[in-house]
Amino acid sequence: MPQQTIPKPNRGFGGGKQKLRESSPYETNEITTREVGHAVWKRWWLPLLGLLLGLGLSLAFSVTQEPKYESVATALVRTAAAEDTAADRLAAEELAKSRAATYESLGNSVVVADTVKHELNLDTPTNTLLDDVRVVASPDTTGLEITATAATPQQATELAVAWRDALADSAGVPLPGENIEVVPAGEPTVPEEPSSFSVPLVYAIGGSVGLLLGIIAAVSLGRPKNNPSRRP
Repeated sequence: MPQQTIPKPNRGFGGGKQKLRESSPYETNEITTREVGHAVWKRWWLPLLGLLLGLGLSLAFSVTQEPKYESVATALVRTAAAEDTAADRLAAEELAKSRAATYESLGNSVVVADTVKHELNLDTPTNTLLDDVRVVASPDTTGLEITATAATPQQATELAVAWRDALADSAGVPLPGENIEVVPAGEPTVPEEPSSFSVPLVYAIGGSVGLLLGIIAAVSLGRPKNNPSRRP
């Protein structure tokens, strides 16, 4: 009588328990808060070193950068003749608004820059002066804002005032049939702090970046290197 072979149960599908290997956070490249805290506690000198390096680079940047100060002077475009009625005043104001854009172009021209250069006895090239000063017509008004940038607050204020006066003199000859002039309005602003960059902000950014890089280095050194050849 032939011997009957009894098939063995398949333990891979419900017949037995399949042992699954649990993956650790290191193998799944997951970084937990506990891991970060442990790495910083164990290698505290790396974040500290990164913080000091960041502050040092911020200090070097602040020392090498020349501070820039901005002063703003204001001028008004208006009609020189007196208006008798409300309609005349309204028409004169609308005319002054329409001419403000024209005087904005004049304020950003070489003509005004050369005049200021001569008045202040500057050795600065004309193109550099045009980069340091900008004239903008305020929207829907007859005002002109002259913003001057210089190495010191006094130089910035003097440059803004001289530019406003040169613009007023250059606009002194009215167009045919018009009687419009540019006149100074108020005192120029005197800058107290540099406008180019904020020293506390530079230190805050440098220190934060250095500290973050130090924490990343501490966590990276604390994680074991995965070796695929040793995995079962």
